[in-house]
Formats: sequence, structure tokens, C-alpha cells
Amino acid sequence: MSGAIAERIKMWSFFVFITSFIVWKVMDLTVGLRVSTTVEQLGQDTGELGIEAYPEFVLMPENFDE
Repeated sequence: MSGAIAERIKMWSFFVFITSFIVWKVMDLTVGLRVSTTVEQLGQDTGELGIEAYPEFVLMPENFDE
């Protein structure tokens, strides 16, 4: 009995992996999975929504005069 269950788990795992791979590949070839370079540099919150995710977070320059 447990051999049959293990075989079904392997079969469904293989099916899900192949089906997911095909779906993701089709999506990548048709609409693309990555954002543009500009949006990637700005950050997706700013590039796509026009807002900052953490407005209170400020990057400090490495070389600053005190």
C-alpha cells in the first residue's frame, strides 16, 4: 500500500513540476517576468506605485563631514 502511495506522490510531483515549468516559461516568453531596468533601479514601490515603501529609512552617505 505505501509503495502505491509513494508512486502517486512521485507522479504528481513530476506532473506539477513540469506543468509549472511550462506555465512560467510561457509567461516569460509572452509578457516577461522581470521589471524594466529603470524600475529595478528605482525599486518596484516607486517605479510601479509611485510611493516609497519605507519613507523613514534614509541612506547615509559613506563619506560625510561631521
